[in-house]
Amino acid sequence: MTTNGKGHSTSGGENSAQAYSPAVVSQTFLDFIESKELFCKRLEMAADLLPDGIEAQDCLLLAQSVVPLIKRAHEFEEQVIFPALLAATEAPTGLPQTIDRLRFEHLGDEEFASDLCISLRQFVIDRNSANIDALSWMLRGFFEGLRRHIAYERDHILPLVQKQQASH
Repeated sequence: MTTNGKGHSTSGGENSAQAYSPAVVSQTFLDFIESKELFCKRLEMAADLLPDGIEAQDCLLLAQSVVPLIKRAHEFEEQVIFPALLAATEAPTGLPQTIDRLRFEHLGDEEFASDLCISLRQFVIDRNSANIDALSWMLRGFFEGLRRHIAYERDHILPLVQKQQASH
């Protein structure tokens, strides 16, 4: 059982656009965008502080946060945002292909997030044998790719969601 954006409980099958008001959908989507942007800043700071300037606790917090944040954001997009946009009568040409591409990117981001989680934990367990360059590269690769994805969502998907909100 999950909680929708209005604080109501829903089962997994009911977690769709109909469970949310258009204003809540738009704000929740924006909240996820902003959360991911903030998380990217935290990852960048961690990469900049490696190896000795970052606390073990901060690494562990990043490690335990990355997968749930990404999965929750993707679940909301795939179960609420995408179906609502595809159901719109004025959906832009090519939207189904764009959504397929975004779903594919989600798979890659989730795999990368899982790998990053493991690498951050390993760094905390054994800093002395950690490959700092590889970890820094991994952190930067993840947050830079995620930032590109977020920019696309902010510039192209969010306006569609807001347009739908305005028409309701």
